[in-house]
Amino acid sequence: MDLALEMLGLEPAIAVDNWSPAISSYQKNFSSGEAIFGKVSEKVSLVVKNTPSNAWLHLSPPCPAYSQASNASWSVKKNARKEVGKELAAVLQIIEATEPMVASLEQVPQFDGSKEAIDLLIGLWKAEYAVRRTAIDFADYKCPSRRERTIWTCVRKDLIDKLPIVERTIFDEAVWEGLVPEPVPNPGWWSAIEPIAANLPNSKLATYQQKLIKENHGKIF
Repeated sequence: MDLALEMLGLEPAIAVDNWSPAISSYQKNFSSGEAIFGKVSEKVSLVVKNTPSNAWLHLSPPCPAYSQASNASWSVKKNARKEVGKELAAVLQIIEATEPMVASLEQVPQFDGSKEAIDLLIGLWKAEYAVRRTAIDFADYKCPSRRERTIWTCVRKDLIDKLPIVERTIFDEAVWEGLVPEPVPNPGWWSAIEPIAANLPNSKLATYQQKLIKENHGKIF
């Protein structure tokens, strides 16, 4: 996401994550901006202090609490959802304090019907943001596997008149034209790993992948 925003001409100012490899990756890829290890709820004042005016704020809360792919028990997911709710409440504090032009969020589709999603939607409405939720599958955009996600795009209401609104729903959730790229043919996982396949040990590949590579001698499938 950081790289995509950088391609749009935006410069990363601050990143917060409680997973140390993510912080290390950010520091390696971006010389500008501050990378902070910890939870957003613990760093609200620091984020507010370092967030420039008219910023773009991107949110990526953990998805295992909602994902069907997770085999965690319901009690574990329930506790995890409470933690997500706590972090999103902290994000709303940041939004209210810094008033970014745009806030975006990526989550699994199951998140949309949760209490945390409804609380976030109401909080954004109170903070005077219009929200557009778009369901996409990243496999349609050259991701080597199916990755269904809902993308929230939240725009400050004083900027709404600059968007081609075609529909309004409850809590000023909005539908506007454009902003979603046209899908491209799914290239499959081989196209994604082909440049590095020769150096990948078998331990990094599923058994069926090893078999297909051997049988097809590098052909795309």
